[in-house]
Amino acid sequence: MAETSSPTPAELAARTFAFAGEAEAQKDWPQALERWNLARRSFPDQTAGYIGAAVALRELGRFDDAEALLGQAIERFPHDSGPWVGWAALPHGRGDWAVAAQRWGRIRARFPQEAMGYSLGVVALRALGRTAEAELVLAAALEHFPDEGRLRFEYAVAAAERADWRAAAERWEVLRSHLPDQPAGYVGGAAALREQGRFAEAEALLADAVTRFPEEQAAIVAHGWSANHRRDWPEAVRRWEVVRRRYPDAVDGYCGAAQALRQLHRFDEAQAIIAEAMQRLPASPEPYVEHAWIAHDTRDWPEAVRRWEMVRGRLPDHVPAYAIAAEALAKAGRFDEAEALVAEAGQRFPDTPLPFAAAARVAEAGRRWPEAAERWREAQQRFPAEAELALRLHEAELRLTEAAGATSRKTSRRSRGSSGR
Repeated sequence: MAETSSPTPAELAARTFAFAGEAEAQKDWPQALERWNLARRSFPDQTAGYIGAAVALRELGRFDDAEALLGQAIERFPHDSGPWVGWAALPHGRGDWAVAAQRWGRIRARFPQEAMGYSLGVVALRALGRTAEAELVLAAALEHFPDEGRLRFEYAVAAAERADWRAAAERWEVLRSHLPDQPAGYVGGAAALREQGRFAEAEALLADAVTRFPEEQAAIVAHGWSANHRRDWPEAVRRWEVVRRRYPDAVDGYCGAAQALRQLHRFDEAQAIIAEAMQRLPASPEPYVEHAWIAHDTRDWPEAVRRWEMVRGRLPDHVPAYAIAAEALAKAGRFDEAEALVAEAGQRFPDTPLPFAAAARVAEAGRRWPEAAERWREAQQRFPAEAELALRLHEAELRLTEAAGATSRKTSRRSRGSSGR
């Protein structure tokens, strides 16, 4: 009988770690913790058991235990970046971004060749609103790791978050050149192009993405929105049908279609699609917004008021649910409520023009032309970059002039009539 050789310690370690990794892959965290603890006891001189057990503890919500275990690992293996990375990542699970940012700073100082110190450090900095600092970290990171896709991704996202669309488009293009098989470079790039008004280029890029990644939901959904942004409503309806058929739980497939159908004045179809969305996806607030717009566009003012109130209940920070709802109240003749709602909107959202435009429209609905003109003037002064506000102010001033002229003509006729008597 042939003798079978015993497995080497390295082979035993590999089998033990693989055994624990199977439970981790299945997200069976109690079992994973038990197996990683066994691995750590069996092979105390390897970091994998500590790191794996800490991950399982984190997923079980036992953050303090994970912290203590990683502290042991750091003390035992001070020159190994693995435990340090786990320690720095731990606050992400608690949303403690200040601690996370501080720890990633220590990682970068101690292990400057550890890419995660930069990529995840930037995530924490952005969560804290420290975007300028995040940009500096990314610039430094790309000098160390020019081909690191995760860093290229974060670099593009950083430009998009500060609405520097030209820089974002360039950075997404660089990401595509480095990682042509990553859909994010195409979807993000198309969004940046669209924000610059480069709709044809955005459409071409998304068409390429849909061809390259026929199973990628994000690309197919973005392709649908591209038709909406280009106002190609029949094509949008067709694309959203594809989205709903392939991804029936994707809320965009319903809301995007309803928006297109509203523009085509196919309100019954829009209502049917939104009713389906509200039934299928009851926890999603977005269909309720389209539900309100349908009533608004069909000028069913009492129903629009009711539906916008439902939106405010689900999305208390949704600006149109206040501003557009106030217009609906005014159209329904409920002027006192409309005035109260636009006043609340102006206080809640002072940095967006919609509440101030709505206040002017409420005055117009009451045919209070001097007040409407004054409100358009205030809105235009607050937001001078909004060209439409200047146009609305001009229209209001014309109406004010017409109203003054009509009053003057009436007064003149009355005077002539009085003198004739």
